[in-house]
Amino acid sequence: MTKFYVIIFLTLAAFLATGNLVLKLRAQPVMEKHKELYLPLHIKGWEGRELTLNDATVNVIRPDNYLFRDYRRNGENLNLYVGYYGSLKKSDAAHIPSLCYPAQGWQILEKTDVITAVNGRNLRFSRLKVKKGSAYELVYYGFRNARMTTGSLISLRTDLVKSMVMGKETENAFIRFSTPVTSGGIVVAEGTLKEFIGETSPFIDEIFVKSGGDDGKPANL
Repeated sequence: MTKFYVIIFLTLAAFLATGNLVLKLRAQPVMEKHKELYLPLHIKGWEGRELTLNDATVNVIRPDNYLFRDYRRNGENLNLYVGYYGSLKKSDAAHIPSLCYPAQGWQILEKTDVITAVNGRNLRFSRLKVKKGSAYELVYYGFRNARMTTGSLISLRTDLVKSMVMGKETENAFIRFSTPVTSGGIVVAEGTLKEFIGETSPFIDEIFVKSGGDDGKPANL
């Protein structure tokens, strides 16, 4: 009989804990739905051009705001996408390139994790080499909040849940950089992406500056 009551107690405790988590999720702070995403069109010789997503894509990935651009410089080409989500509840809508590229006919030749050092911080990305016909591209993508940039959606959501439980904001973003691999080879493409990530990182930091630590700055991860 004692064992029976213990089981009942543990079941009730788990039920109450789950219910409390759901209530916190519903009541969590939500940032401005159409928060401004600022990034210059002209960055260290790069010239940007605005692009738009079609309605079908927007309905699938459901960003609260997004930035989608092509950048060019001295024959180099680079594509940038930033999808902003104001809360944890929508973070699972961010698409995962390792699934989306094959769905669009691209072949993934290689998938690895990389760390790029920017201003003393380690930014973690997933890295893809993809091919479609004669087109060959290098892709870096990651998930971002005030405390981390990671190539893992699970790691991001785990951190967002911790923030939610502590009553902190859970805004987040999906970020993707891609560039063609041309006659210069993969080494040149790699350098292009890393340089551009370094140039744009301060502006992306500004999206989350109010959600950072006690000093109002993103954490050093």
